[in-house]
Amino acid sequence: MVSKHAMKTILVLAVGAAVAVTVGFRPAGERIAVAVRYSIEQGSQLSIQGTTNVNSFECFSKQAFNQQAVQLAIDPVTKAVSFDRAVLHIKVKELDCDNNKMNADLCDALNYERFPNITIKLHDAKLVSGSISSEWSEIIVNATLKITDQERRVELRAKGKIVDGGRYRFVANKALKMTDFGVEPPTALMGLIRVRDEITINFDLVTKVNVMSGPSF
Repeated sequence: MVSKHAMKTILVLAVGAAVAVTVGFRPAGERIAVAVRYSIEQGSQLSIQGTTNVNSFECFSKQAFNQQAVQLAIDPVTKAVSFDRAVLHIKVKELDCDNNKMNADLCDALNYERFPNITIKLHDAKLVSGSISSEWSEIIVNATLKITDQERRVELRAKGKIVDGGRYRFVANKALKMTDFGVEPPTALMGLIRVRDEITINFDLVTKVNVMSGPSF
């Protein structure tokens, strides 16, 4: 299932890194402002994966969004990218666990009526080495993750590569504990089925990118 806005967290960090290594040498500290417009291709996925005391589950986002834009500031020497107002909102109600009861339990556990979104705010990202090419490259991202009313700084380790002209694939996952965000893991059948505390957020997307201003690919 396609989830466009929710996958922005991997897209903008890797797109920024790709731009950084294609614009050539600039003096250290001289950042380049770039405006990027992007769209998510069919087959992209965002999911939350976990286990219970009896089985495993995976809840896929059904969210769909139009083409989006983001502002980047890039240091082509250090390959670092910073983001201006790069915030995404994952709608809790759009997470589908392929089980209506589990969907409802997840929404209740995340108190979706008061906190309808899981929010990710991007701060900066950096290519570990090399450049975005037809081979996988590692990217490190610093972000703030907000679930219910609790915020935590997180580090995401992603990998990205060029699929073909203007299209890129980015993959990442992040393990976390629900209780770190004040969320009590859901239960079912009067407590006989219990969701374990640790869950993993998975990203796998193919995106098409256009540079609106600044250096082009």
